[in-house]
Amino acid sequence: MIANSKAVDVISLNSSLLNQTKGVFQGHGFLGEDQLIDAAREMGWRPGAKGPRAFRIVMLHHHVVPIIHRDLPRYDQQSSVVYDVGSLCRWLAEYEVDLVLHGHMHQATVLKESRTVNLSEGTLKWHEFNVAALGSSGVDLAHTTDHKSSYGTLTFERNFALLSIRQISPNNDVGSGDRQIAQVTIDYRS
Repeated sequence: MIANSKAVDVISLNSSLLNQTKGVFQGHGFLGEDQLIDAAREMGWRPGAKGPRAFRIVMLHHHVVPIIHRDLPRYDQQSSVVYDVGSLCRWLAEYEVDLVLHGHMHQATVLKESRTVNLSEGTLKWHEFNVAALGSSGVDLAHTTDHKSSYGTLTFERNFALLSIRQISPNNDVGSGDRQIAQVTIDYRS
């Protein structure tokens, strides 16, 4: 680490693992326990480790929590939320991930999620992480829920990261251009 700087760890997870069964589409939006274990091991992350640690970011395609208010469950339709999201959220809390970035349904949304860690061991420790759906800057607007294009930027400052979600006009219409629609400050934790 350089003086007065903060390390940043970024993990990209494949949430599109496919497991096909003849006549039934299964597995789209699935991570699997093996991938989570391997990712943490490769990054050198240990649950409950003491001392300074990097700012942790996890990226995946599918949603971590529901953000579409009209996502109707249908047997033949792909899900927007990762099928094994309970396992993922437990893993995010256990490894103290700070920020989750995802796309999938082309709608910008930012939220905070708080989960217990080691609840089964009789302790009640909470971990809060931020989740940002960054929308889409390159899809036909008919595929977005609000008919707008958006993207996100991250700025790393001395004591915090700043997530900015911006909306853009595909035609650079006068007055619409590029504007910030949300900004979240995420403090560094040791």
